[in-house]
Amino acid sequence: MKKSNFIYLIIGFSLALLVMSILSIISYKRLTSFILFSDQIEHTFKVLDVVERVGSSAREAESSLRGYVLTRDSTYLTPLFLAHTTLPPMLDSLAVLVREDKMQLMRLSLLRHNLNLRLKVLESTIPMVNDGTYDSVLVDKMASGRRLMEDFKGVLNQMTAAEKKLLASRFTQKEMYQQMTPYAFRQVFIVVGLVCLLLFILLLRELFERIKSQNALQQQVMALKQSYAELAQLAFAASHDLQEPVRKIRMFTDRVIIKQKNKLDNEGQMLLGRLDASASRLQGMLEDISDFMTLIDSSEEKELVSINKIIEEVIDLFDAELHSKLAKINISPLPVLEVYPSQVRALFRAMFDNSLKFAHPQRPPQIDVTSRYLEEKEVDAFLQPHLSKAYLAITISDNGIGFDNRFSEKIFQLFRRLHPNDTYTGKGIGLAICQRVMANHNGFIAAEGLPDQGASFTLFFPKG
Repeated sequence: MKKSNFIYLIIGFSLALLVMSILSIISYKRLTSFILFSDQIEHTFKVLDVVERVGSSAREAESSLRGYVLTRDSTYLTPLFLAHTTLPPMLDSLAVLVREDKMQLMRLSLLRHNLNLRLKVLESTIPMVNDGTYDSVLVDKMASGRRLMEDFKGVLNQMTAAEKKLLASRFTQKEMYQQMTPYAFRQVFIVVGLVCLLLFILLLRELFERIKSQNALQQQVMALKQSYAELAQLAFAASHDLQEPVRKIRMFTDRVIIKQKNKLDNEGQMLLGRLDASASRLQGMLEDISDFMTLIDSSEEKELVSINKIIEEVIDLFDAELHSKLAKINISPLPVLEVYPSQVRALFRAMFDNSLKFAHPQRPPQIDVTSRYLEEKEVDAFLQPHLSKAYLAITISDNGIGFDNRFSEKIFQLFRRLHPNDTYTGKGIGLAICQRVMANHNGFIAAEGLPDQGASFTLFFPKG
């Protein structure tokens, strides 16, 4: 998948998620409002029910006294006596229901006051009826009771009217949200469906392109495998089959030099010498190719080994040359790594051989080996596409003749030389071997140099 297409897919999914979140929040708020107004409507119905029951109880109490006056039957007084126990809890529950409405609380307080006065008037009439004095004050009592009842009914009607007005408003809002909520959900499903369909089409297209790319890549891999097999056969022939003719050339050249030396003039002896030297160099190059191919097809198992110990073994191989050149090697403590021991040994052998071979003629060689751990962001500077997140960097630096950094990558090519044979010996394969060894360890090598000041080679071993 192309990076740009991948970015577009991420943006698409992000926008889809954002739209889904916004629409979901809107739908949730509308659904919450719908539920809230439904609860408020139910609450209003409760208030109206309590108000209706209070009015009904008050009317029953008043009617009960009229029945008693007419019949003198005390059973008619039961609703009046019950009003003392039934009405206060109703009023209290009504106070709880309208506690957030100040106007209704004020009306409720006035209603409670009028109701208490009305009950007192009704109760004060009972003794008069029993004593036979009720008729003398009938007009006054009836007028007083009528006023109190009218006030009571007026307050009761005000409360009822306020609740019905509030009920109508809440019904309107509920119906609005009831209609809007399904619409909002439909919008969510439509938008999300369209976005998901678009993303599915993009993913499907990318999938087909990826399958196509994988098929092309598989064909390329098969072609590369075939090319590799052919190159491996060629390299095997170069490193084995061609060595026999070269050995014979050297053998016959040696015989001519030994047996016909006195018969050849100076020019003939010089030409035979050059022929032998070229044959010797060719033989060495073929051996190096064989060694290089061994690294590619190596079946060696990795082991946990001390890098310091490997370096000590390699230094012993250069003991005579180190003494003759008065060379000094400084080695910092290095960790234990899981590596291919023989390959790492060949790696450091090539590194030290390179530093000693290209030593500065005017000063004794000095080689420093140090190490440090690097994070991925520090390795990015080397522009190497590797998967590891951390590396152990082992740096081998020297004070030799160095090189121009323009050639920092070319020096790792097979048989690539920066200096002529008559100035510095070597076949140009040592650094290529080093690069191959690092590739086998899923790492890499980088080089830096300054002419006449020295060079440094950093080996990046993946950590973990």
